[in-house]
Amino acid sequence: MNEKQISLYTLGCKVNQYESEAFAEALEAHGYTAVQGGRNSAVCIINTCTVTAESDRKCRQTIRHAIADNPGAYIIVTGCFAQISPEEIRAIEGVDCIIGNRSKMQVVEMAKTALEGTRVRTTTVPSLSDATYEEMQVKRSERTRAYIKIQDGCENNCSYCIIPKARGPIRSRKVEDVMKEAIALVASGYKEIVLTGIEVAAYGRDLQDADLVTLLTALNGIEGLERIRLSSIELSFLRPHVIEGIAKLQKVCHHFHLSLQSGCSRTLAAMKRKYNADMIKATVKAMREAMPDVLFSADIIVGFPTETSDDFAETYALLSELSLLHMHVFSYSRRPGTPAAELKSVASGEEIKARSKALLQLDEESRQSVYCRMAPMGSRHKVLFEAKENGMWQGHTESFMEIAVTADNDLHSEIREVEIIGFTDKKLLGKLV
Repeated sequence: MNEKQISLYTLGCKVNQYESEAFAEALEAHGYTAVQGGRNSAVCIINTCTVTAESDRKCRQTIRHAIADNPGAYIIVTGCFAQISPEEIRAIEGVDCIIGNRSKMQVVEMAKTALEGTRVRTTTVPSLSDATYEEMQVKRSERTRAYIKIQDGCENNCSYCIIPKARGPIRSRKVEDVMKEAIALVASGYKEIVLTGIEVAAYGRDLQDADLVTLLTALNGIEGLERIRLSSIELSFLRPHVIEGIAKLQKVCHHFHLSLQSGCSRTLAAMKRKYNADMIKATVKAMREAMPDVLFSADIIVGFPTETSDDFAETYALLSELSLLHMHVFSYSRRPGTPAAELKSVASGEEIKARSKALLQLDEESRQSVYCRMAPMGSRHKVLFEAKENGMWQGHTESFMEIAVTADNDLHSEIREVEIIGFTDKKLLGKLV
């Protein structure tokens, strides 16, 4: 066993990834070594997700693998699965410490205590009802683009979603704290930052003098920062004055990942979403008028209990019309404790699989259409390069089109102009200008 090593396991969203990076930096500041996964560590921290039943299964599996790969290690489990199902985790032999989402940085103190020789067996999962924003910070990242967490919690209470119970009410980070972290990251060499949170669009709702546009405007003024990207965003937030405000900010990337979930008004109402199909079309139209080069991706749930074949046909038609860059397609997952869990599905498992397959095919066709329209042969685009795969450097444009080029020199973290010379089914091919 390596007495100075901590193994980190991170499941789920960008928020969890950010929080795990904050754990690692805090532990390394105390002289310990934090590694992703790993074996024979003295402490293991598993940061969990509970968005679907499959997420829960992966969490249980990861916890057991961590215990098996690190004999005798002090095992800490935190995150959303820990918040919702602490008893289930406690039943796994070998787990020592369970910490919910209210004060996740406690994992650092518990890890230190264990490494110093005191192993405390405890479960700390208090209510989130009056939780405040928990400050944490990241100064570096292994990724080319750096994440900054700007808020926590969600109050949408969609009928299918357990996350409001797992994350609690909306808590926003102070503008000055976000700015301080962003400036430090830019000074470390990062050209692009991604603002992330459980419901990014809700940023500032609990503050008196700030909202998301206010924060974006402040970040837009940071010298040396070239790109500001938003993670998944709620469509109902994108009202005319918001679109107008964002369009004026030259560093905000013209790519928006929309948390749509459906394109059928009846299904959206049953999901308790805040918009309908007509609002989706009107918002996308308004954004394209304000930002002609804007591209969209979206999350879509198929097989919601009330979704009939006609409802799915409406969703398919709307998504065909939107011409999205990419779709993340998920099958509905029943979450006990949510209103939708009481509904009986009107579609069979085979029908749901067929709907998923149809949307995945549409996704490929839509992406090809976007490439042809937005990146024709000979067009030029600025690309932030991230990694070298199969002998080619891979990166993304400001609007998140993926481009690969052949180059002998190291392009990691560089932004270079690229001319389009072809495309595959998944990405564009280019040459450096």
